[in-house]
Formats: sequence, C-alpha cells, structure tokens
Amino acid sequence: MSDLELFSRLGMSLLFGMIVGIERQWHHKNAGIKTNTLVSVGSTAFALISARGFGPTNNPAAVAAGVVTGIGFIGAGVIMRRGGSVQGINTAATLWAAGSMGLAIGAGYYKLGVAMVVTVLIIQVALRPIASAINKRSGMITPLVTYHLDVIFKPESADAVHAASSKRRVDDSF
Repeated sequence: MSDLELFSRLGMSLLFGMIVGIERQWHHKNAGIKTNTLVSVGSTAFALISARGFGPTNNPAAVAAGVVTGIGFIGAGVIMRRGGSVQGINTAATLWAAGSMGLAIGAGYYKLGVAMVVTVLIIQVALRPIASAINKRSGMITPLVTYHLDVIFKPESADAVHAASSKRRVDDSF
C-alpha cells in the first residue's frame, strides 16, 4: 500500500466521521463531531496498522475485535441513567457504527465506508421524525406543560421589602 493510499483512507475516514459527528453535534449529543471523527479515524488507523502487519503474528481479525471491544467500552461511558430513563444508547450505537465505518475504510472497503456513512445518516436523520411519531402515539412522550408566572411590583411595598431584607442580613450574621 502506497503512502498516498494510506493518507487517502485516513482522509476519507476523517470526512465521513465528521459527517456523522455533525449530525450528533447538531442535536447536542455528548459524542459530537470530535468524538465521532476520532472514533472513525482511530478505527481506520488500527485497520491500516493491521494491514501493514505486526510481524509474524499479524492477525487483522484480532485487531478488528479489539476495536469493537474498545468502542463498546467508550459507548458504555456515554450511557447514563437519569431518573426513570436511560440516555445515550443511540450515541453509543453511533460511535460503534463510526468505528465499523473507520475499520472498513482502513481495510480498503471504500464502498462499505460510503454505504455506512449514508446508512448512519438515514438512521439518524430520516428515522428521527418516525421515532418521534411512534413515541407520541404510544404515550411515551407527555405533552409539554407550560406555566405562566406574573411578577408584579407594587411601589408601596418597597419599604416593607427593604426592611425585611435588612433585618434578615442582621439575623443571618450570627
């Protein structure tokens, strides 16, 4: 493999990782453009290192398995439980997909890399409104409740408020 081929694969992985990451960043997710790009480029680098060889014990499948395990570990770190809900599962899955995309590009499977970036974007962009519609119909999403609060200042009450706050400061100093 020539250096040009090596840098082309890395550049393609950089671009595709950024494309996936932009969508995540746009929706204010924990793992945005930088994280997805790093996962994609890192996976590509591991695939390239594996393709160039580790000497007599070269085993590209072991490298791929290590990347899958490592991305799983990173993905587990973005999954958080908040109250009764679990958040970050989609972000973890996106990182996993970006890792596989990077491995594909690093191994020279360009068509698979292109198919992955297109597929991830279809899932993240096109399926979002469908998922929201299903959640609304299933009762998963509660309607937004809006409260209205009026704060009214009555000038004739200002002296009483000042007196009360002055007394509190003196009492709180002990």
